[in-house]
Amino acid sequence: MYFVGTEPRALAVTAEQFRRAVPMVLGGDESDLTLEGYLIAAQEVVETASGRQIGQGLYRFTLQAVAGWRKWYFPCAPVDRIEAARAIGPDGVPAEIPIEELILRGGRGAPYVQVPRGWGVTASGEVEVELDAVCGLPEGDRAIEPLRNAMILIAQDWLRAGFLPEELEAYRMSFGALRLIKAARYQRPSVMGFD
Repeated sequence: MYFVGTEPRALAVTAEQFRRAVPMVLGGDESDLTLEGYLIAAQEVVETASGRQIGQGLYRFTLQAVAGWRKWYFPCAPVDRIEAARAIGPDGVPAEIPIEELILRGGRGAPYVQVPRGWGVTASGEVEVELDAVCGLPEGDRAIEPLRNAMILIAQDWLRAGFLPEELEAYRMSFGALRLIKAARYQRPSVMGFD
């Protein structure tokens, strides 16, 4: 899953909002650019851990379709709509898939794409399927606030500890950040469904 939208993604927490939230942590010499680097990294951590994108955008998903598959669950929620779909066969040539053949179900809760019986792959070979879908929490969604607060806690912890955003492997999330993420987390019920 990766972002393919034409508009740049907006930060869920701006440098100014971060300054207001944690005035005691900052020494006053941090530039907006430095704080935005921390906030971008914190947003990535929060979105990956929660399975929820903060703000809507166009994302590309790639899956290996196998014989007998009928549905594929998205690794994030919510999913608003499917914009494009392509099948890439063993020869590597992409072929557009008519979107009307794909049915998006459970968009808000446990989103998955359903395909017609006998569609797509035969037993003779696997096909890679690319789906471009609009997903993410719309502005005003109640799940956004805990995720924003988790971003602030994570960036604050990094600044206090002197971590750089690139040093993610060395970081363990605080209990507070984990609880906030868990409150809004999407858990994928399955990966594929078969006949």
